[in-house]
Amino acid sequence: MVESRADLAATIVSAPEPVIAGHQLTYSIDVENLGPSAAPNAVLEFALDPDVKFASASGASCSAEDSVVTCELGALGAPDPCIAGPSSTLSFDVVVDVALTAQCSAGTCVGDPLASTITSLTSDACLPDPDSANHGGTIQTDVLAGADVVVDMPRVLHDGDPIGAASLAMVDVGLAATVTDLTVWTGMSTAADEECVAAGDMMEILEAFGNTGAEAYTPQWNNEGPEFDAMLPPDVEPEVGSCVVITGGGDCRATAFGVTWNGVIPVGGMVEVRYLVRVKGGTEVGTEMAFRGLAHFDDDNM
Repeated sequence: MVESRADLAATIVSAPEPVIAGHQLTYSIDVENLGPSAAPNAVLEFALDPDVKFASASGASCSAEDSVVTCELGALGAPDPCIAGPSSTLSFDVVVDVALTAQCSAGTCVGDPLASTITSLTSDACLPDPDSANHGGTIQTDVLAGADVVVDMPRVLHDGDPIGAASLAMVDVGLAATVTDLTVWTGMSTAADEECVAAGDMMEILEAFGNTGAEAYTPQWNNEGPEFDAMLPPDVEPEVGSCVVITGGGDCRATAFGVTWNGVIPVGGMVEVRYLVRVKGGTEVGTEMAFRGLAHFDDDNM
C-alpha cells in the first residue's frame, strides 16, 4: 500500500529589523509543499507577540482571534512537475501594528525582542506531515523605543534683559544628566561674560526642553515623578505659583521646594516654561549661582 503524505515547510522573516515602537511590522511567510503528495486545504496558525496586533494580510486569506492569526492557504500541489495541479509554493505577508509601549530591545536596551511563532501548519486531516520540525518556528524582531530629551541652556532675565545670552546652546542630556551651568554673580564682576544681580532682585527664568534627540523613537511618558526639574542654586527661592507653560502642554509648578514640570513630550515635541525666582536677602557680594535643568527618563523608556 502506498501512503499519501505531504511535507509542508515554512520560512518566515520580518521587516523592518529593528522596528520602531508604534509602527507597522511585516511578517513575510513562504510555504512550500515538499510532497510527495498534493496538500489540499492547507492552514497556517501564527501566534503573535502580545505587543503586536493583526492589521492586514496579502497573498492569503487570514483572520485573527485574540493573538492568533489563522491563514487559509488553499491547495498546494505536489512538487513533481509531471503531476498536474496548483503550485506547490505560496508566499504571503501578515502586517501587524507594534504597540507604542513595546519595550526597547535593540542596541544597548535590555528589553525582550518581539517573538511570534508559527504554531501549526496542516493540510487534510487524513494526510500526515512527516516532518513538523520545518514549520518555521519563532521569529524574533528587535524594537527601537524610548525618548531622547534635549535640554536647552536656561535663560535668565534680569529687569527684562537676558543674562548670559551668548551662552545659549542645545545640550543632549542623555540619561538623568544636567546641562552646562549658566553662571550668575551678585555684586561687581570684571568678567565680560558674567552678569551681576543684587540681593532681593527678581529674575525670570526660561527653560526649554524637547524630545528631539537622535534616539527619540517614542514619547517621553508622564509617569510617576516629574519629567523635568529646575535645579536652582541655594541662593534663590522660587516665586510660588509663578510657573507657566509657554509652549507645549503639561503642568508646571513652582513651590517653595522647587520648580517641576509633568507631562508627555511627543517625538519631536518641545516644551517651554517660565517662572520667577528671587535672590535671597543677605546673599553676599560675589556669590556664584549656577542654574541647571534636569530631565528624568522613565524606566519604560530605557
